[in-house]
Amino acid sequence: KDPYQAARLYRNKYSNKRHSEHRTFTKLLVTTRQTGTVDYTKPVNEKPPACNDDNENQITDYVNRLFREYRTTVHLYCFTRSPKGHCIHFIRISADLKVQKPILLIEAGMHAREWIAPAQAIYIIHQLVENPENYYLIKNNEWHIIPVFNPDGYEYSHETDVFWRKTRNTLLEPDCMGVDPNRNFPFKWYADYSNLAECSSYYGGPHSLSISETARFKDYVTRVKKRIRLYLSFHSHGNHILYPWGYTNVPIETKEKLHEIASDVKETIEAFGKYKYTIGSFNIIDNGFGLSTDWAMNDAKIDLVYTIVLPRCGPTGFHPKGDEILPILNQMFEGFSYKIYHVYPKKRREIKTLIIFDRYSLINLLNVTSDLELPMQILVQPENHDFIVSILTHMHVQYIISINDVSSVAPTMILPELTGTVTFKRIMRMHEINVYLDRIGTQFSDIVRVECLGKSFNGQCITVVKISGNQTAENPIILIEAGMHGREWIAPAQALYVINQLVENPLNKYLIKEVEWYIVPVLNPDGYEYSHNTDIFWQKTRNDLLNSSCIGIDPNKNFPFKWKITDKGPCSDYYSGTKPFTTNETILFKNFVLQLNGRVRLYLSFHSHGSFILYPWGYTNISVKNEEILRDIAFTVKTAIKDFGGIEYQVDSYNKVNPSFGLSTDWAKDVAKINLVYTIVLPASGATGFHPNPSDIYQIVDTTFQGIKLFETYV
Repeated sequence: KDPYQAARLYRNKYSNKRHSEHRTFTKLLVTTRQTGTVDYTKPVNEKPPACNDDNENQITDYVNRLFREYRTTVHLYCFTRSPKGHCIHFIRISADLKVQKPILLIEAGMHAREWIAPAQAIYIIHQLVENPENYYLIKNNEWHIIPVFNPDGYEYSHETDVFWRKTRNTLLEPDCMGVDPNRNFPFKWYADYSNLAECSSYYGGPHSLSISETARFKDYVTRVKKRIRLYLSFHSHGNHILYPWGYTNVPIETKEKLHEIASDVKETIEAFGKYKYTIGSFNIIDNGFGLSTDWAMNDAKIDLVYTIVLPRCGPTGFHPKGDEILPILNQMFEGFSYKIYHVYPKKRREIKTLIIFDRYSLINLLNVTSDLELPMQILVQPENHDFIVSILTHMHVQYIISINDVSSVAPTMILPELTGTVTFKRIMRMHEINVYLDRIGTQFSDIVRVECLGKSFNGQCITVVKISGNQTAENPIILIEAGMHGREWIAPAQALYVINQLVENPLNKYLIKEVEWYIVPVLNPDGYEYSHNTDIFWQKTRNDLLNSSCIGIDPNKNFPFKWKITDKGPCSDYYSGTKPFTTNETILFKNFVLQLNGRVRLYLSFHSHGSFILYPWGYTNISVKNEEILRDIAFTVKTAIKDFGGIEYQVDSYNKVNPSFGLSTDWAKDVAKINLVYTIVLPASGATGFHPNPSDIYQIVDTTFQGIKLFETYV
């Protein structure tokens, strides 16, 4: 009944708590193979070096390269020294290493012969660091990963005894070596079980924490235990997802929750590949005393603790064949991913509920429509799927999951050589756009001037292209701006197409004869590039914020007319800043517009997606004074686009579609006194709506241009 209360309760009680639970695994991409990468067609042969020494070993070479190339997201520590002096690497991964966040702890390679376990840990590291689609996994969490807990034993199992299990520390018995690290933890360590003959593969040591590996691990976990939300220990072989206890068959108090999460993970893993997993307590497959997982659950008070026993492979079960490795890693890493829903609300209240959930970051609204016949598109985070489905079901709102895993459809961009040409067969990157604009500025200097309005937060030039058939006359100006929001890739493409047609198509000379066109193709270059490199749904700028670990401001909520501070906080995609004009981008645009001394007759702001031609106001449903004129012109443009084979646009005031404060168009209309002001919301394309299929780009920008041309008539 009260969507505000529902959103608050869910976010406070479940969302933060479950944040780490369901983000343990996600979709993956196949690895490349080059120097400093890992080849998953063969077991990795670990020969750990001194902490900072170069070494030819694959694992060491790989993690050292990550540390060199990704210093903002990767920190490499020498966790401790093994008895043989090898460095035990501990990798910390986070989008912002300066900020302490909840920890997901992974450890592998306790048992030397279990070769697939370190491979699984390395694969997770690779996906978290080098796959941009997985950025959301490190945005709000830290991942602490020890890929090879027992390097001495791991090396020995490759070079001498393939079935070696223990560490390689010296014991009192001269003919025997090593302790089983997973029998050496202090909770329920029992001499009558673990203290078998020292030559046993399961020897638990003369006392608990008797080896440096377990002692240092215990110290580290104790130090950060309040932040650890999940601990995974990888082993093989057996196809199991196990939770405590190992020492007893008495069920753990949190069995129901642990079993439920394990069931979710099992279901997703099995849907992705051939390997089937069983779930249960550790005790059902093996009585274990002094286990790391039992100690972590009881002494360290970690809420979610699992032993993942990976599938058997190869003739021995422990030693995988080359063609077996990647399928196992793929299947295990698969899990709950971002989904996109098409939702079909039938009542205004249902639309309002979705908007409220967006404000509380339980969903991300990808489009907003006032038309109850059209679907709303929402992006749902992994940990919120069940909640959102339950709410939609409760409200009897129809929905379909249009994309089950966003990362599987995220477009990959193949860049051509930078020749200074323009293409509308794919989306261009910033460096290509800049080269193209520089080229036309030089080649067509009689009609084109390319200027830098100023620098973005990250130092990129915000470029304006001035096009006029008479550079000395002060003709009326049509102002176009695009690329305010990083993820709206089609908007800069549309601006570039307008530039291309005005400059390089002689048939359009009449359009620049008595009108000047000032076009800013990418107002937010930092966000645009970040959406390509790291997070395809990034909307904001990339400026630092005071007293917050979050980044960026929505430039289209940062203008001073009817500005309102957002109630969503600085981490929201729609954060409006602490006051108007708090980003370089909006300040530079404001200064530029006001310097034009009232010559701007028309302002077009390109966005996506939704197929709208919108006029002010956004902040109120009160009609703008010249609404009739604005509507008539918009309908003329809409008709031209449709007649040329384009999609049918809807015409309305901004407020009817998406009530908003601090808009550039509202500011331009009221403060800058521009008579004709429109937001052109370009059509959806591609799986996400924001990231167009290459085959759709030309059709969208060309048909829309046929309508844009008509605006010149009214200036």
